[in-house]
Amino acid sequence: MNEIVQELLKEIDLDKLYEIPNYSNYAADLRNGRIFNKVTQKWVTASPSKIGYCYAHVKSDSGIASSIGVHVLIMSAALDGFDWKKFNLEVDHVDFDRSNNSILNLMLAPRAVNRARRKMAKNTKRLDTNVIDDLRQEYKELIHGTKHDWCVQKATEYGVSYRCIQNNVLGYNNKGVI
Repeated sequence: MNEIVQELLKEIDLDKLYEIPNYSNYAADLRNGRIFNKVTQKWVTASPSKIGYCYAHVKSDSGIASSIGVHVLIMSAALDGFDWKKFNLEVDHVDFDRSNNSILNLMLAPRAVNRARRKMAKNTKRLDTNVIDDLRQEYKELIHGTKHDWCVQKATEYGVSYRCIQNNVLGYNNKGVI
């Protein structure tokens, strides 16, 4: 399957915009991983989710507006006519950076392979129990409404994901620490 995808990707000219199937008012910049609105003549602002995926608010040809992952739109444009979903494939980021939506950083793989890749990533960082204890104490003292921003700040500070901080302070990980 990946051989077919690789052959399709070889034909891509990274210096032009590509149509996005079922979203004819938009075009994809495959090199930079951006979406262009052909009606407004502006780039679509992609909003990152809590876990780092960038979503673009777009309207399909059938008139349905929704937020779709930029990585999915980019892959759809790159592989116009190839329905990878019927082969149970999903788009993954080669470098694990969910904001890097360049076609050069995207790949198709089954969900099990994507999850295994993430587990095997060499740059996985773990927090030690003393740090987790300190984070949990600090989290308990926060006022409601600032907790999300605090988790984002701590994730950046410790070089881990937002989800890592959130799971640890809520006790979903390292249950033996408390």
